Amino acid sequence: MFADLLKLVAWIRKKTPASLKRALLTYKALGKSNTLDETSSYKNMHEYFDTFTEKSPPIYNHKIPLFDKMLITSFGLSFREWQIHFWLQKLPIPELGNSEIINSDYNFTILTIKPLNSQDKSLSNLKIAINFESPSSDNYEQWILGLKNQDIIWDINPKRTCFLEEMGLPAYWLDATNISNSWLIEAKANDKEYWGKYLGLSVLAPEQIMVLGHGGSELDRSLAKDYIINNQVIEPKIYYLPGWKEIIIANKLDSYYQARWLYKISSSLNSVVLMDSDSFFEDSFRKLFPSDLYFCKSPITSSELRLYLKGQEAYAIAEERRASSFEKVYIWETSLRPKIAVLISLYNYESRIRDALESVANQTQSNIELIVVDDGSSDQGLNVVQDWMENTILEKSHPFVRLLLIRHQTNFGLAAARNTAFAEALSEWCFVLDADNELFPNALRSCYGITQCSSEQLAVVHPLLLVEAENGREDDDRSLVGLAPWQKHRLMHENTIDAMALVRHSAWKLVGGYTHIDGGWEDYDFWCKLIDQGFFGIQCPEILAVYRSHKKSMSHIYTNTSWRSLSRTLKKRHPWMQPRALE
Repeated sequence: MFADLLKLVAWIRKKTPASLKRALLTYKALGKSNTLDETSSYKNMHEYFDTFTEKSPPIYNHKIPLFDKMLITSFGLSFREWQIHFWLQKLPIPELGNSEIINSDYNFTILTIKPLNSQDKSLSNLKIAINFESPSSDNYEQWILGLKNQDIIWDINPKRTCFLEEMGLPAYWLDATNISNSWLIEAKANDKEYWGKYLGLSVLAPEQIMVLGHGGSELDRSLAKDYIINNQVIEPKIYYLPGWKEIIIANKLDSYYQARWLYKISSSLNSVVLMDSDSFFEDSFRKLFPSDLYFCKSPITSSELRLYLKGQEAYAIAEERRASSFEKVYIWETSLRPKIAVLISLYNYESRIRDALESVANQTQSNIELIVVDDGSSDQGLNVVQDWMENTILEKSHPFVRLLLIRHQTNFGLAAARNTAFAEALSEWCFVLDADNELFPNALRSCYGITQCSSEQLAVVHPLLLVEAENGREDDDRSLVGLAPWQKHRLMHENTIDAMALVRHSAWKLVGGYTHIDGGWEDYDFWCKLIDQGFFGIQCPEILAVYRSHKKSMSHIYTNTSWRSLSRTLKKRHPWMQPRALE
């Protein structure tokens, strides 16, 4: 042991610092030292392997000797997973395509196969390894020692292959562009029977699209609409296997035949889409498929998916909207100047608007102006508001100094309704309230108090909101909305500020108001416009309003199904953004 160490020290003195690290790593990995910590400057072993850029990876150009059995050990990928058979297809072993599986050990990821036509075997057993993993610094010694016991090693990572070669191991790069060895191509008489009987899979019509894995409720509903509601098939047709990941691999042949089925149908399909894949070799894996392979994240709709497969991206339409005509249906005002305004946009919320109005009337804040804009509703909401306003001014005690009810002749959208309300407001501070929500009594007083002790660049005060999930929204388990305070670094990734907030009137005017965006996020875009102009927001650390989560809300019907297109539109409008939906 000591003599080996002296030889090593004499050798590494002649080497560069980079070579020194590799030599020490080699020494430790071969079990000759337990004290050296030469890779501490690297965050992980994968980063260390990236330093091996001095030469091209070794390629196997020899003839595989004849063998009786071949023992294939996988490092990093189990034989329960169909993906490994696509890599076996690329091993430069001609005999592989004419072999059969005689054993498969999932725990140790070992596959034993036997050639059907081999005679006069030179080897009784050939031990082969396929490596897919970069070990951690804690287990790389075990990893190296496991690879040492192999006759031939193939690695899918060229830099890692160079490292293994420098370790003196018989390692070669497994190139995904290699000619296939017929492991999956060779037809078997019982293919269709096995696919149907054990996996529940059938051969499909060619030149279509296959989606493997659940794409979320958005894809479910949009596909159903494509093929049921419209009663027509949009070409190319989308085949959908949401339960692809749920297929049970019960024996040694299931994953093999699952891979054979996928290879068979992908040979005739236009493209295959893997939903929410956790594959760690996505780029090289694309080269293993006979058709175009795509990796996609949910949520996504069928229309977005079709655009994505064409190399196009869906954008939400953004446009500046102002109501071209509106009518002041009711106005009541006093000689007092309002301190704060509440602005409500109303569209077909006849059954909910009265509760919102009552919550404003119950405010402890005084000198309030209330402006309601009915955006071309088809129900009786407008009449409900007018009756309520007329009855409220007859009461002896109320907090209002001005009431205004406006009707748009047609439906112009949420952004236009809010812009109309802001344009008519007299107050410098305006609280935006949705018609289906309610304020707690101290909401305006608490938020307005914060505005009195901040700079002129303060544009938004946003409170905490209590969530009430109604029937049909059992999926919404939130208790609060707006947990995190306003920060540009957070808003650059996602919208964490609800539209229900106190907004500075002059800031609204300076940025040009709200912009209409198909699918929603007008408020998110508005926050970003304020940030563009140097404004900021502050959280009011009190629960001051009720946010009602219900199945007819705009966010549930439209926004939640259009995240990607909305994210692209907002990033185009505000380049500093990095929406999570696009990561």
